[in-house]
Amino acid sequence: MKIIETYGSRGRDVEDLMPELARLLAVELVARQSDFWGEYYTWDGPGDEWISIKPNVTDEDGDLTEADFPDHIAFVTVVDRRQPPVDTLAAVRSMAGLEHLRSQQF
Repeated sequence: MKIIETYGSRGRDVEDLMPELARLLAVELVARQSDFWGEYYTWDGPGDEWISIKPNVTDEDGDLTEADFPDHIAFVTVVDRRQPPVDTLAAVRSMAGLEHLRSQQF
């Protein structure tokens, strides 16, 4: 099973969220560059856990990458293949300006 928790921010961008999340988790988020996402950050945790912080960007067709949440400018996604990573989710939930948007299980 894969568990995906997505949080969004209407007022805090990727660059604002990244240092706080890194500090709360005591991890180094790695900057990545993508033609699709632009600049974003990831962390590969223990086991199958990982986190990404990505912007809500417009693709080449003019659609937002997260069209269901057009008012949100950045997203924090927490993924684990075993169970919800309780400590990680607690850190994300403690961040000002983030709201829980969706939970998915595959």
